[in-house]
Amino acid sequence: MKKTIYILIGVVILAALGAGGWQFYQSMVAEKQRVQTVADSGISIEEITPYIEGIAQIRCYGPDGYLISSGSASLWDSIKNLSYVVLTNAHVVSSGECALLYYRYKEGKGSEIGDESFADEFFNLNIVRISNPDLEEDAAILKLSSDSEHRQAVMPELNYKFSHLEFCPLRMSQGSPVAAIGFPAFASRQGTDFGLGDAQISSRTLTTGIISGYDTRSIGLALPSVNYFVSATIDAGNSGGIAVSKYNGKLCLLGLPTWVSF
Repeated sequence: MKKTIYILIGVVILAALGAGGWQFYQSMVAEKQRVQTVADSGISIEEITPYIEGIAQIRCYGPDGYLISSGSASLWDSIKNLSYVVLTNAHVVSSGECALLYYRYKEGKGSEIGDESFADEFFNLNIVRISNPDLEEDAAILKLSSDSEHRQAVMPELNYKFSHLEFCPLRMSQGSPVAAIGFPAFASRQGTDFGLGDAQISSRTLTTGIISGYDTRSIGLALPSVNYFVSATIDAGNSGGIAVSKYNGKLCLLGLPTWVSF
């Protein structure tokens, strides 16, 4: 029986099986020190705030103009000689005509938003590359475009800070800190609740946690690195956003939160 997992929460249970109580005590002390080290190396709000605007929302519409799907995307000023593109999950843009909704980050005021009429900027998206599903990848690159001269002019001014972060090592240690940014379903509401008609009101969220474990099914396959289970809360809608970690005291790109089924 298949079950879709929206929130990936891993629980690490360390059991100390020793012949004597001293070994058990020592293992508990070591674990306490390890947990303290993880806490001390966590991701602070001051570190992550400059990057929050680098995540936008993707919405895909059918021929009748109704919303088919939505997800998240990171903005990149350059990928493989392509300028002003976004990186997201392939399944987010698998159907319909898709657009990017860009919202300014308002510190301390949240980021309550709605459809394109609420967006600070609105861009069309043209698919450049979608990963081969046979390789179990779930990534797509799309190029920003717009018929508006104003939006073309502001395109270079968007937040592309994720483009300049280094990638994390291919296998990060269990317990490494994680921060996920996106537009999850749990932060979405119908506009009718606020007198805004049929608009879907969404919020960009930041959740934090640790790398809880590894998806061993992905080890040895065609993926460039292992998939992770994380304790940072993610949901449908986070798909295509960004998860970052920390290595040698600096933020690094961990990967894309994605849809996982068992």
